[in-house]
Amino acid sequence: MTATDTFSETAPTIETALVIDPRPAAPSDSSTTFRRAFLGFAAVTVVGSSIELASYRHWKGDQWLAWLFVVLLGVATTLTAIGPDRLRLMIARALAALTAVGGMWGAVGHVKSNYSSGPLNYRYTDRWPTMSFAAKLWAATSKSTGAAPSLVPFVLAQGAAFVVLASLHHPRLLPDGRLINDELR
Repeated sequence: MTATDTFSETAPTIETALVIDPRPAAPSDSSTTFRRAFLGFAAVTVVGSSIELASYRHWKGDQWLAWLFVVLLGVATTLTAIGPDRLRLMIARALAALTAVGGMWGAVGHVKSNYSSGPLNYRYTDRWPTMSFAAKLWAATSKSTGAAPSLVPFVLAQGAAFVVLASLHHPRLLPDGRLINDELR
């Protein structure tokens, strides 16, 4: 056996290079892909909300509460992302629920602020007293009157939904909600 023979046995030839591997590719785990996407969306929500709040200087009076809910959403996202166990997932879900309630409360507060400024708007000064409640509410919600963006706080509720969706049917949990411990494997 010569050095050339050894080389030809190990070197790929044109015939062996064109052979397609007949083994099927590993199946993709779509739940992991979706979980990561939901956590990514939640993280983008935290970063985007922080930038938005900072650009509007949203910290006067009770406006600082929005920052609290952004922090809660960030903690919930982090707890869900890092090696979650049952306790972390339950805490993350509770924080996400608080964030969702905070987002809805913020939307109601923004509409209420816009509603109360309705009579001060030059377009509505004369007709505000004669407008129906539904028309006034629509003007306040659609930001026809007032400066507060009515639907922006719902972004926090959306981020909270992303965290909850990322924590559903987590592979570290059994179907009945118990943690898969190393002892059970």
